[in-house]
Amino acid sequence: MPPTRHPIRASPSPVVRPGSAGREARRDGMKPSNGAQYEISIDGVTRTYRDRQDIALQTARFLKSRNPHSVVKLKDLQTGEETVVAFKSEQ
Repeated sequence: MPPTRHPIRASPSPVVRPGSAGREARRDGMKPSNGAQYEISIDGVTRTYRDRQDIALQTARFLKSRNPHSVVKLKDLQTGEETVVAFKSEQ
């Protein structure tokens, strides 16, 4: 007697509303919002954008503290200048 075959049921596709895409979907197609001048990346993957240099540098340092073995870069989108961020633990 041949094995019983069960019909394959496709799970319903999730409803995705504009602007509510999941994290993975946003990373690939992330674009700077209006006014963003600085791009912060971890190991070559863009993570966020900031409009002010002081806030961008503070954010990059925080990300470096959370990812000490990763390369964190801060890029000025107007000039193209990239800065590799270092983190010193305060012991």
